[in-house]
Amino acid sequence: MNKLIYGIGILSLLFSNATYAKTVILIHGLDSDRNTWYENKVVKPLFSSGFKDATKNLFIDPKELKKSTQANAKNVFYTVDLAWFEPLESQAKSLKDVLSYIYQQRNEPLILVGHSVGGVVARLYLLSKNPVPVVGLITIASPHHGSPWAEATWLALQSPMGDFISL
Repeated sequence: MNKLIYGIGILSLLFSNATYAKTVILIHGLDSDRNTWYENKVVKPLFSSGFKDATKNLFIDPKELKKSTQANAKNVFYTVDLAWFEPLESQAKSLKDVLSYIYQQRNEPLILVGHSVGGVVARLYLLSKNPVPVVGLITIASPHHGSPWAEATWLALQSPMGDFISL
């Protein structure tokens, strides 16, 4: 799997949309966290195209956002952390809280990009009643029809051997 190609693919999908992406939310997959987007260089094409990383603004006082050039930039992306070991409904609720906060700061529709179960969580969020406008959902290798390996993987990760498993 060439992860840089995923990054270029994400960027091309964002720019091929009739609505130009201004606020993009990157949602990680199973047994992962927000750092996977950086480690696999998926964000590199976003940086190259002038997007600013506003992720750190999720952790600062909202009053400080006015001072942040990243949060006020024209095109930004956020990487969010979800508790991948929680039930999907719980992850969707956490995502709703984060998206509500981001929307309050940006006041514009969002584009969600989810990898693996992150795409499923994003879709579940979109199926719920929510006040945050989303203009697009891009999923990468998301098992929307279920996965025969999901339960086995979940059980293995929860076992004592789970710390030694690399997905």
